[in-house]
Amino acid sequence: MPLFCQHTVSFYDCIWEGYLKHCFVSSRNQVNKQNKTYFDFLIVYNMANGAGLDKLPVELIHCILDCVDIQTIFQSLYGVCRRMNRALGTYNRYKFHFQSISKHDFHLACRFLPHEQVVSLTLSHGNDTPGQIQLFLSLFDLKKFVRLSSLTLHMIEEIDLQKILRTTSLKSLRYLSIDCQTKCQAKTLCLLQSSLVGHSLQTLSLGSTSLGRVLLRAHNTANIRHLVLNRSLMCQIEHILSSSTFLETLDLTNVEIDQENDLPTIDASPNSPKLASLAISSSFLTMDTMVSFFNWLFPHSRQLQHLRVISNTNDEDYFDGSRWESLLSTTSVVQFQFYFSATLTMNKPIHEILLPFRSPFWLDEKHWFVACDQHRLLDQSVLYSIPWCDKQVIWQPRMDFESENTLPNKEYPIFNSVNHLHIKLNCQV
Repeated sequence: MPLFCQHTVSFYDCIWEGYLKHCFVSSRNQVNKQNKTYFDFLIVYNMANGAGLDKLPVELIHCILDCVDIQTIFQSLYGVCRRMNRALGTYNRYKFHFQSISKHDFHLACRFLPHEQVVSLTLSHGNDTPGQIQLFLSLFDLKKFVRLSSLTLHMIEEIDLQKILRTTSLKSLRYLSIDCQTKCQAKTLCLLQSSLVGHSLQTLSLGSTSLGRVLLRAHNTANIRHLVLNRSLMCQIEHILSSSTFLETLDLTNVEIDQENDLPTIDASPNSPKLASLAISSSFLTMDTMVSFFNWLFPHSRQLQHLRVISNTNDEDYFDGSRWESLLSTTSVVQFQFYFSATLTMNKPIHEILLPFRSPFWLDEKHWFVACDQHRLLDQSVLYSIPWCDKQVIWQPRMDFESENTLPNKEYPIFNSVNHLHIKLNCQV
């Protein structure tokens, strides 16, 4: 090996030592069970012998690449040495995620993009990446991505979506996510409807009310395991649950009441016996509507174990712990996460609000703990499960702030899942 290449590899060994150890562990978790023994042997053997990047087996390099973003691969690994270039050339699990990427890095990645070796592709027309999808489609033909199993289209314009649906088959995809900027026309829905016939999707994410209509036919949801819908209607959800035999997780955001009422009422029972996780958030559904929906769903979803409900409807009935206990006491739910925000007309103190949540059902049987925050001057109350059910917290410091919870131990971590804190300082403290 040339002297320069030796120094380069040694330099990367020093910088990446801790990072690679993390990749070893992360990669091992992605290997199927029958290969884990061999994978563990490779890790122990190479660490014991102090092997650097230029000495690692190709199989191990490929497993490490599974945990490295595409910018790092081409900016920091490509060109290190011939052996590394050969390993990159035979790697066939590239994931090109372009949702948050500079234009320079985008063009750099496109220079090295190997069509037949890409398994995951994310394209975006967001504020940080305007025109990216249109540019990508002008440079590449998606039909050449023969190994593509995951496709994400973020904030796509309808004209670009139509172009993809006309020229590209979606039948080989296992994961598909479409977030369209505007309400799609009937022409686009027909194209998507045709593309989903005979699909192999396990995970589907749709980001508009109009796109959700393509799921109203049974053959479009029959094999889907994981479904994410944004801006969906209650009638659409009920139709989907009546025909999704293999559905395991359902994530619903911005759920709305049917305004046009142009879909038939559901008389059939849910047909999603494998549903294990349900998340629903809305600023429109009242507690009565939510309870009616759950009463329709729960008796036929005996495997449902994880439930998350987020409501900003300003309905104080959501704060009724006794009603929630009556609703959930006969279910198989083991994890109940929630966040409710409302203006309470009865002006109850916090300890009275939390009193129903201190029953044996909540504390002894389920071990579900609850917290309540109140801003007296804003006349706003927030009720939420512990630990916090979101990845971010928006905190507004005020002198009139009060908080109380049902935890037996005050050292219990409430916000251990939070990774983003937004503090509002432009307010009167």
